[in-house]
Amino acid sequence: LHVQADALRGGHKVSLVLRLIRLLLLALPLAAGAQSQLPPCPGSGYKHNCFSSVALGSAKYEGEFQNDTPHGRGSIVFANGDKYVGGFKNYKFDGQGTFTFAAGDKHVGEWRDDKRHGQGIEYRADGTVIRTGQWSDGNLAQSFTVDGSRFPFLTVVERAELDARQRVQREVQARAEEVKTFSSRLNSGALKTLPWKERLDLIVQSDLRDWLTPDAKGLEEIPPPIYPADLSLKQEVWETNKEFEERLASARAERDRTIDRLQAQYRARVEERNRRVSEYNKLRQDREARLVERRRELILLGIGVIRPEVTLSDVALNQQTGALTIAGEVEGLEKQVFSFTGTTQAFRRAALTEPRAIKVNAEFQVSDSGEVSLAALNVEAGGVSARGLPPTGSAAPVQLATVTMAPTAAPTAAPTAVSPPDPTPDPIADPIADPIVASTTDPSPDARPPAAAANTNTANPTGPADAKGAADRFAAPSATYAGKIVKLIRDNTVFNEPMPGRPTVVVLVQTSRDGRITGSRVTTPSGKPAFDEAVLRGIQKMGVIPRDIDGRVPEVVLRNGIEIRVSLR
Repeated sequence: LHVQADALRGGHKVSLVLRLIRLLLLALPLAAGAQSQLPPCPGSGYKHNCFSSVALGSAKYEGEFQNDTPHGRGSIVFANGDKYVGGFKNYKFDGQGTFTFAAGDKHVGEWRDDKRHGQGIEYRADGTVIRTGQWSDGNLAQSFTVDGSRFPFLTVVERAELDARQRVQREVQARAEEVKTFSSRLNSGALKTLPWKERLDLIVQSDLRDWLTPDAKGLEEIPPPIYPADLSLKQEVWETNKEFEERLASARAERDRTIDRLQAQYRARVEERNRRVSEYNKLRQDREARLVERRRELILLGIGVIRPEVTLSDVALNQQTGALTIAGEVEGLEKQVFSFTGTTQAFRRAALTEPRAIKVNAEFQVSDSGEVSLAALNVEAGGVSARGLPPTGSAAPVQLATVTMAPTAAPTAAPTAVSPPDPTPDPIADPIADPIVASTTDPSPDARPPAAAANTNTANPTGPADAKGAADRFAAPSATYAGKIVKLIRDNTVFNEPMPGRPTVVVLVQTSRDGRITGSRVTTPSGKPAFDEAVLRGIQKMGVIPRDIDGRVPEVVLRNGIEIRVSLR
């Protein structure tokens, strides 16, 4: 472009010619007006701070104006196919813009006074880069790599146009493939011997059933995680109490980390599956809503592939009204009479004298319920075409593709949390009763440390409140602990129904590490379901399990839960 402009400047009419050239250059259909925030220009007269489309000779400018001059964002297209999209300043390319040659090569970059000036990229038509760098007064002054995201090969508008063309191409290809597949099925095997209506009906019904129930592969429920087994640790003869406790704490921490990781992985998988389930169910709902439309599409597609033959007969002319009537019949449909009005004399003469030479193309219509009938006949006679319509209700339609389906259950979303009996358990199987002190001689009671000797005291099985040894930690509940829980359950249970006898229910109560009640269930029912349910509600109302006389919840309760026998007062 700048070469053309420079050559013109050498003439004695350079000012007038340049003005014309620059106006022509500002005529590219870039949708600059659509991108502009300025109001439309008036249809005639002075144009200022507005946008408009102006045709000048064989070129066209579309964009913004200032002081009756193309200025701002705009586009121009030339008669030879070259075009420019970008900024303008007083008729000239200015700022960032894209100049595309008719062959497809383009320059994307910065401009000044109609020339490339600033950073830019030259592209071939296929999008490969020719050269990049800094331009000055139309020439490449310095070559270096320029950020392609700043000067992309395609503008936003071009990208949208390309995407639209590709989308249309995909739709055309998909349609062609659908027609090919449909034709192959209609003419395959035993179906080929059936009348066209039966063939079409069978295939459309089959397709609709498949369409209404898309493949649910990958939507199977996610199995809950398999948690690591309870810890099974024993204090070795060479371990001190402190060393054993440290090993125990490390094993517990590692197990808890494993459980957390398994739960996080399970949650992520369930959330992804729930997302896909939601999309799947929405697809099913959308397709159910579009059943009528889809059935019509399939029936018309099949008719277009089969092209049922139309037999014409009974050509007649009402000489009073000039209306020509022709009877048309398609196999499986009732014979119908079609009326052709306003036809030429040449058409009527050919239809009446050479009825066998008439060419016909039938139009079919499909109702919402799948009823098929002839809608019109497009007839050519004597080189003249005319369209005939049947009288309203002249023939009974044929019902096709009545789809009856047993309802199928849609997949449902699953909860993202799974609760094992104890998500963060602190178990130890086979705990030792007392710490072991290694000795080269036969140990005697006097050889044990004082703290260990204290642990042999059976008068208080739970140990003192400040007990820290293994035996203290895993001691059984006190003799009064179960009674303490029973009292709390009774205090929170509301049951006023008269009931003979003294029903007794056994329930298992489970807790978390901090003593919160996480679950309860009946292990031995009382025979009175209403009483059993009232007891379970009372346990839920408690919220937490009480502490034993040593100020803590017994370890065995935390690990395994506790069974409580509750009787009606």
